Amino acid sequence: MIETHKTIFHVFTTIASVKLQEVNKQTTEEKVQEMSTKMQLEWRRRQVFELNSEGQSQTEISRILQISESTISRDLDYFRAQSKQNIKRYIDERLRKEYKKCMVGLNAITKEA
Repeated sequence: MIETHKTIFHVFTTIASVKLQEVNKQTTEEKVQEMSTKMQLEWRRRQVFELNSEGQSQTEISRILQISESTISRDLDYFRAQSKQNIKRYIDERLRKEYKKCMVGLNAITKEA
């Protein structure tokens, strides 16, 4: 009877191990696909950014990269949103500190004068 339980336990453990390996493999493949898609997106956005910085119109960028103008527009909207976030973060995090430094400097100068 104990041998039967050991055998059943061994079978269940083996099945669970195989299933776990399948899940891990699937998860790894999904991660690779997701990373590949993310890398393609970043590459495309870099290209759009560079061409736009060179003064190319959305129509010209669309023709060069062979993607739709709506995609170009979404990418440029993404860059605008990122810029707004960066400016807000700068104002919230650094500008106050810079202002305080300036005030300390000004106060020191006025005390000396």
